Amino acid sequence: MNKSDFVFVYNKNVAKYLKENGIYSITTGLHPTTNKMFSLFVKSECLQRVLDQYKNNK
Repeated sequence: MNKSDFVFVYNKNVAKYLKENGIYSITTGLHPTTNKMFSLFVKSECLQRVLDQYKNNK
């Protein structure tokens, strides 16, 4: 696996929406330069579908 197999989510609302829809992050962390919190997800069709739903519902 490499970096392109993952999705970094820096928006807390998006991460919460994913969790509410049954998609859980594999970890959370802080960006080393900006200190912004992120959630890390494994890229999948299901993840993309839920991200698209979130985008369309905004």
